[in-house]
Amino acid sequence: GRSRRKLQSVYHRILLGMSVGDIVASFAMALSTLPMPTDMIYEQVQGIVVGNTATCEAQGFLFFFGSNATFGYNVFLCFFYLCSIRYKISDAQFSKRLEPALHALAILLPLGCTTTAYVLGFLNPSPIDSWCTAVPLPYFCIDDYSCPALRPSEGGREAGRFVRLFLLVNLFVGVIVMVASLVLVTWTVYSQEKLMRMYIRTAHRHNERRLALVQRRQEFARDIMKQAIAY
Repeated sequence: GRSRRKLQSVYHRILLGMSVGDIVASFAMALSTLPMPTDMIYEQVQGIVVGNTATCEAQGFLFFFGSNATFGYNVFLCFFYLCSIRYKISDAQFSKRLEPALHALAILLPLGCTTTAYVLGFLNPSPIDSWCTAVPLPYFCIDDYSCPALRPSEGGREAGRFVRLFLLVNLFVGVIVMVASLVLVTWTVYSQEKLMRMYIRTAHRHNERRLALVQRRQEFARDIMKQAIAY
């Protein structure tokens, strides 16, 4: 019915992916300290702790994957706005040429990195967060590769650099794409506004219907720009 019709839109499919990732991460965060191991080394953690290593890894997996997938879909949404407003790419063209690859990037990259963190034993409790996430154990070994970490092992800690590298690259590239997309979208709408004012000043009576159409398109583009900035 109505929900199925909405999912025919690229915009709503992106929002669905973003919402699912956010729900997964939020669920993991809502569990708070409960899944943390009862025998962990951090005594300063405030909260009820009833879990073990397996429950901590499960919480860390959900949080790490969900939060990174949500960020990926945010980048995806900004890029969609750019293609739609500035380059006038239709939903049909976008869904055929770009959407499958972007869904794969938003899902498979975080999934692959999170799986790597799990296999390496890199999903552990953190003394600065109220949930398990991708950190070594103890936490202060995060930058000191000479300290005796309990998890992951020495080989895993070396490979764990991949997890941190993924986070840095993901954040750096994602922020650049989002900022660049929003700047270009804003400039496009601003330029169209200037053209619109000139058109209004020079429009004659017989062009009123065309003028109304241009105004509606301009209002739509302005609304989309506001949504993009809000996201």
